[in-house]
Amino acid sequence: MAKRGNREGSIFKRSNGTWGAAIQVDGRRTYLYARTRKEVQEKLQVLQRDIQAGIFPTGRAASQDAPKTVGDFLHYWLQQVAKPTVRPTTWEHYDLCVRRMLPSIGTVKLSALAPHDIRAMYARLQEQGQLASRTVRHCHAVLHNALREATMLHYLGHNPVDEVSPPRAPRHEMQTLTREQVQTLLSSSNGTRWQALWSLLVSTGLRLGEATALRWSDLDLRHGTVVIQRSVQRQREVGLVYVEPKTRSSRRTVQLPPGVVQALHGHKTLVLQQRLMAGSGWHEQDLVFPSLTGGPLDPARVNQALHTALHKAGLPLLRVHDLRHTAATLLLEAGTHPKVVQDLLGHSTIAMTLDLYSHVTPRIQQEATMRMQELLFGGTSGSLTTQEHEKLGKSVTSSS
Repeated sequence: MAKRGNREGSIFKRSNGTWGAAIQVDGRRTYLYARTRKEVQEKLQVLQRDIQAGIFPTGRAASQDAPKTVGDFLHYWLQQVAKPTVRPTTWEHYDLCVRRMLPSIGTVKLSALAPHDIRAMYARLQEQGQLASRTVRHCHAVLHNALREATMLHYLGHNPVDEVSPPRAPRHEMQTLTREQVQTLLSSSNGTRWQALWSLLVSTGLRLGEATALRWSDLDLRHGTVVIQRSVQRQREVGLVYVEPKTRSSRRTVQLPPGVVQALHGHKTLVLQQRLMAGSGWHEQDLVFPSLTGGPLDPARVNQALHTALHKAGLPLLRVHDLRHTAATLLLEAGTHPKVVQDLLGHSTIAMTLDLYSHVTPRIQQEATMRMQELLFGGTSGSLTTQEHEKLGKSVTSSS
């Protein structure tokens, strides 16, 4: 039997029932181990690709300061790569995902991380309903971004996450209020400190953090406009802070409906009364929607207030963020161009708007079809009923 060449590697079964692989590179022998032959073969293939790329054992992956394990590298990536470049809350999300992944792959040698290790981690994260599929997909995205940096630094010859599909996340049906339900909510909340906030959120689609960060100096009630230039955000070990808008598109000027302008005029009086009642405990920050002491509102408090208002009005319980979805859905259903809705919401792309509100697309298409009927063929401007469609289909079939 011909002798195996340098860097070809060999696979063997060990006495304890597990499998091993050995490969020799420039006189140095490296061993890999796994529970099954398939797993050790995957590890061997990963290592062979790294060798072919020239990063093992003489490249950066072999240097003394290179991260040895996946955990070492993820800690490096969090502190040195991610932290200086992303928003604090985004970094906290990354950190949480890394902490969830470390028990499964933290001690795995970075150069030996194989697709089956990642698949097994996803399975462990999901077993017994520990984490939802959407959360595991977030972990998948974080790991992919981190290991992409590892390939750029030549610690890895390729990104093993590329060979793994994340679990499919179920698409949840979006919850929104109808026009009549919105009117019921606003009518039921009339005279309260929350009515102006509900009016603003459900008519403009502002994010809650954007609305609660508004100062009176951001509003031009004479011309009915508001400038969005900051947001309130909760950060770990810090609390509520003011931050830059979420994206470049989030910094925008929004036109206010006259009904909202009227609500804000009345709300200004309520805030003044609130300030007088607080006395020396008031901390002036010029906020349009302050807490009882003048500072920014806690998002949890706002959600609680909305649930109370919805229950009082006899309406289904929604999150505050669902008022944003309600605004977009009502506008699209009314025939507003998606580009206008994109600008209003501060989405970075129109594709994001169309994908998020795809549930409205069939109705938009139906309206477009009937407009085309009017333009080219004349006749009714109303939509055909199911029975009319069936009747038309039968007549076409019988005539063919």
